[in-house]
Amino acid sequence: RTTTLSNFVPSGSVASDSCAHQGAYALITGRLVEEKGFDTAIVASRRAGVPLVVAGAGPDEQRLRRLAADSDVRFTGWLDSRALANVRREAAVVLVPSRWEEPCPYAVLDAYAAGVPVLASDRGGLGELVDCPLPADDPHPWSAALAELWEDRGERRAQGERALARARDQFGEDRYYERLLTAYN
Repeated sequence: RTTTLSNFVPSGSVASDSCAHQGAYALITGRLVEEKGFDTAIVASRRAGVPLVVAGAGPDEQRLRRLAADSDVRFTGWLDSRALANVRREAAVVLVPSRWEEPCPYAVLDAYAAGVPVLASDRGGLGELVDCPLPADDPHPWSAALAELWEDRGERRAQGERALARARDQFGEDRYYERLLTAYN
C-alpha cells in the first residue's frame, strides 16, 4: 500500500488575508535553471505588460538577463526566507512555469499561504495543485492568463482568498499530521 503526503506550510506562516488585489508585480522564485521555465515567465510578462520580479540565482541567470533586457523585469538575486516572504507579500500572482516533473513545490504552497494566486504548468504534481494548469512549453497561454488576472483585481482578491483557504485546509500543518497518523494507523 502506498500513501502520498504533500508538503505542508507551518500554521504560523499563513496570512490572515490576501493582498493580491493590491499586488505590484508577478513573481517567480527558485534556482535559475532552464528546467524551471523562467524564460517562459519573462516572455509572458513582457507580452502581458506585467512587471516581473525574479527572485533566485543560478547558472541560467545571464541568459535570462539578456532575454529580459528592455523589459520591466527586476532580478533580486537569492533572498533569505524573510526577504522572500516580503517580496511574495507584495506580488499579485506567482508564476511556476516549470518544465520538469515538480512533485509539490514550496513555491506554490508558500504563495498559497501568503494569499497569492498561482499560475503553474501542467507538469508533475503542479497540475494537482492549481485549478487550470498551463502548458509548460508555450508562453502564449501564459501571457493570456497573466494579462487576464492582472487586469481583474476582484478576481485576484478572490483567487488569493481561495489560495489561503487551500493553504489552511489542504496544506496546513495539522492536516499533514492527521494524514501522517492515518497512514501509520
